[in-house]
Amino acid sequence: MTSVLIVDDEPELRDVIGAGLGLVIQKLQVHEAVSGRDAMLKIQSLQLDLIICDVSMPNGSGHDVLTFLKESGSRIPIIIFTALTDKRCISSEYSGLRGIFDKRQFNQLLDSVEVFNGPSDDKLNLISTGTR
Repeated sequence: MTSVLIVDDEPELRDVIGAGLGLVIQKLQVHEAVSGRDAMLKIQSLQLDLIICDVSMPNGSGHDVLTFLKESGSRIPIIIFTALTDKRCISSEYSGLRGIFDKRQFNQLLDSVEVFNGPSDDKLNLISTGTR
């Protein structure tokens, strides 16, 4: 089972991302967070294979999530999915950052996530096509 946390303050967008991921990932378990603060709580309690996170949200931003992941020593891959068009404003030394996509690049986001089935469990392979 591939476990993905979708972090965005827009419920409709969380639904669309989850549905899209369901088309490219077999055995998907979607978790949702409405803010950076909510995401940090869920990251501590869930076994996650991937995080897809917005940047601009109330009650904790995507920057806060990246900082939390780095400081906690996490290795969870994260993709930033944002309405910000200047991706240079997203800087992170977190090694798990796999890509940054504009919200208009939904198909590219889905294309960047490839799942393959291993002999005993699902494994997630991310192809980074976003701009770092």
